[in-house]
Order: sequence, then C-alpha cells, then structure tokens
Amino acid sequence: MVVIIDVNPAQKRQTEGSLLFLPVNEIFADPQFNCRGEISPANVQELVASIREHGLIQPVVVRSASITNLKIPAGKKWHLAAGFRRYMAHLVGEIPIIKAIESTVNDIDARILNLNENILREELDIIQEARAVASLRKDGLTTKEIQDRLSQSFGWVQIRTMLYKLPEQIQEAAKTGAIIQNDIRDLYSHCIAGVKEKDLIEMVRGLVEDRDKGHKVTIKPPNRNPTKKYKRKEQELFTLQDYIREAIGNGLPTRIIAWVTGFACDDEIFEDLDEYVKWYNQVREFVPIDKRVDLKMEHKLIHKRLIVTLDESKK
Repeated sequence: MVVIIDVNPAQKRQTEGSLLFLPVNEIFADPQFNCRGEISPANVQELVASIREHGLIQPVVVRSASITNLKIPAGKKWHLAAGFRRYMAHLVGEIPIIKAIESTVNDIDARILNLNENILREELDIIQEARAVASLRKDGLTTKEIQDRLSQSFGWVQIRTMLYKLPEQIQEAAKTGAIIQNDIRDLYSHCIAGVKEKDLIEMVRGLVEDRDKGHKVTIKPPNRNPTKKYKRKEQELFTLQDYIREAIGNGLPTRIIAWVTGFACDDEIFEDLDEYVKWYNQVREFVPIDKRVDLKMEHKLIHKRLIVTLDESKK
C-alpha cells in the first residue's frame, strides 16, 4: 500500500511530487544508472544505524516505471533516480518501507538529478564523474548543455570527457591523484595524435616514478603543425565538432561532421543543406550590406581559436 502525506509548498515545487512510503521491494535500483555504480553493503552500516535511530531524514527520489524508457524488471513499480545509498541501507537493515519523493522528470533529467546530488555531496571520484558525463553525451547532450545543467565550468566537463577516452590504467592514476588535470590534457593530445595505448601508459608510469623521486616533470605535448594537411582521425573530428558547438552552437558545420563520421545519412545532410541555403538567402536579402558578417574573417578567427584550444596544454 502507498501512503501519501502532504509536504510543504517549497518542497512540492522542488520535487514536483508527493511524499510517499513505498515497499522497498517495489523499487528498481539500477547500478548502471547510478553514477556511483554498485553500492557496497559494507559501506552503509553506519547509515543503517542512523536510519534505525532517527528515521530517514532525506527521502529517495523515484519515478513511476510507466514513464521511463529504461528496462524495468517485472514486478517493479518504481525506478530509483537518486538515493542509492539510502536504498541499500534499507535493504541491508531489512527495513521494508522507505520514504520517497515521486518525480515525473524524463530519463535524461533523472540522470542529471542523480549526478547533481552526488556532486553536491562531494561523494564521487573523477572516474565516476567522467562516466556520468559520458552517459549524458550518449543521451545527446552537448558539452555546453552538460555544463549548464550541472552548473560546472567548461573545463570541468572537458577534462572528464577527455579522461573517459583514455585507457583504464590512466583513469585509475587520475582517481588516485597520481596525475593532475594538465596531465590529462597532455595525454589526451597524444591520444588523438595517434599515440598507442601502451605508450600512453608508459608515459604515465615514467611521470609517476619521476615525481615520486621529487622531480618536477610534466608530459611534453605532441608537436602540432597547423599548416600540415593530412587525413584526420575520427577523434579529431569529434573534438572539432565539440569546439564548433561551443563557439557557434549546433548547425550545418556540426551536421557535416556527423555525416562524415557516419552519424547522419545522405538524406539528412542534404535536407540540412537545403535549410541552410534558404536561411542564407533570407539573411542576404534582409540584412544591409554594411551589416553583413565578413565570413572569411570570421572563419579565420574561429580557426585561430581552435588551434589555441587544441594546443592549450602547451601553455
């Protein structure tokens, strides 16, 4: 049975739902959805004791299984969006009923809610944050959208995006603090330049050994010749696509890169081209000549900023 009680207006506005008392066995807590991953029963013993003595102070957040596109096992009526440690504490302590707030947000907003709660509690390591950011990108969010939704800086999102694309051994080094953010940028520069995984790992091993000996060392960024023409690697195209999104937003340039990398079909790109031609003709018709943007100059400025972004680790 579900018992509903009133909550104050401020709490209603924040949660968009009512306070519920739900059977724990009706809730599906997907560790793949949780940005912290699997919660160990050994890590919630103190929380179990606290709940038994004081009750659950902060409710978990759930969504009805009927509103999510995620796979929910049979017999589960609710999907857990936030509060995985509190949920695990109820399982470990064999506390059958849990206090919860029902939310009606979509799957992407539920991921944002889950990640934001853990960031505010400072309970995540950098790998967990990187994986969560990667999940949001897979859901279609741009770097700028993730930045805004999490109230984090561009650099915060960028570093975690880079780290996720590096080998697992390097990710672990970042987790332990053996390498810092500037190291991650330099290693990522080597990665998109085509350096092999074993060589990247060797760079980190040598870096850590030298620092343990007290030496002040850094990873030398790869040499980049901005005038050299060569076939770009897929990761370089995605890096360029991200930069364009940050500079001017989504549009024809980002769609062309999506087409080149196989994420847009011929019909889609030609439809986008037709729309761009219509828009361009309207701009030329209604904008006075002296107010029109010098496209060549704009392209030069964007190119210059892009080179700075790609080589910022040299600073």
